[in-house]
Amino acid sequence: MFGRCFGPADEGMIAAIEWVLLLLTAFAVVTTLYSCARTGVPAVPSSPRVCREVAGLAREVLGNKPHPLVLDLGSGYGDLLLAVLRAVPGARGVGLEVAVMPWAVAAVRGRLSGRRGCFRRQRYEGYEGSGADLVVVYLGRAASRELAEGAVRLRPGTPVISCFFAITAWEPERVVRCGDMYRTPLYLYRVP
Repeated sequence: MFGRCFGPADEGMIAAIEWVLLLLTAFAVVTTLYSCARTGVPAVPSSPRVCREVAGLAREVLGNKPHPLVLDLGSGYGDLLLAVLRAVPGARGVGLEVAVMPWAVAAVRGRLSGRRGCFRRQRYEGYEGSGADLVVVYLGRAASRELAEGAVRLRPGTPVISCFFAITAWEPERVVRCGDMYRTPLYLYRVP
């Protein structure tokens, strides 16, 4: 009754698109698994509730500081940094992420959001972060230990918000439990 919807040329184009999508999906899965094995932390988006809690804590810690610089280590898909930039007027931000797919998503989201932030695909070791007014981290235990041992140069007294993982070498100023299903802990520290 309706006849053929697609001709032979259309079917070839559809097959090519399917192959491209399949290859992109395979690339995304392989790079995500590789990054997880390499860093020990899976790339998982932060829940909206955790983002709101981090943004509120950041707003409280930064107060009325004009144009604060926020450094996000292990920025993943950019959820936390973008939430802080939305919540803190005039804030600027830099997110560092080593995993390809989360970084690519964050970079696109950062561009589309028009926020004053950028995302870099690089490791945090040796990063010069002494200009940061706030550091947000979502790193595993080993990486949190490296942070405490000086893997990133930070100014003493700089506030650090660590999501989920405690930085055991530092004493938290405060611990906040988010109201999400995991009751995600947020640890607020000051760099010693």
